[in-house]
Amino acid sequence: MAWSRPSNAVAGTQIPAATTNAILGDLDVLGSTWTTDGRASSAIWTAATTNPVLGNGTLVSHYQLGSKVLINWSVKITMGSTTTFGTGNWQLVYPAGVGPRDTSVPCGGRGGGRAYDVSVSSTIGYEVTADIGTSAVSLRCAPTTAGNVDRQLTSAQPFAWASGDVLYFQLVGLELA
Repeated sequence: MAWSRPSNAVAGTQIPAATTNAILGDLDVLGSTWTTDGRASSAIWTAATTNPVLGNGTLVSHYQLGSKVLINWSVKITMGSTTTFGTGNWQLVYPAGVGPRDTSVPCGGRGGGRAYDVSVSSTIGYEVTADIGTSAVSLRCAPTTAGNVDRQLTSAQPFAWASGDVLYFQLVGLELA
């Protein structure tokens, strides 16, 4: 059973057993092992025009679900020597059966990550943020000029991606449909 927080709960209010069990079920999920997303990598990492091809790169995706919340979803993509980066804005597609409750209003969920360019000696990565969509998150990075709009992640943003580069992304607390 899905549960929702009572709007006017007061001290001493009794919680029905079914609600208690739903809450405990969510707590059990928090303590459990993450689920590995078993889809093919091409079903997770997409682009607007031509999809990237992972080639000999690696993509690892794990997630945890509560009764009404995607508690945590993490994705790590390590580019390989045969990875092609597609064309157009990059997206990460939610795990199977997962989608936000409503994208027209704030529905919780915070997404972010880092993009690392291994050709640069610095270990500081570029911050990555997300636009929450109905079936996927669109990935963004900071503009090159302060005050401009954020840029979409692409094969050339925030840098020209190459073998060994890494994209980390994590989404937490998304209310589900």
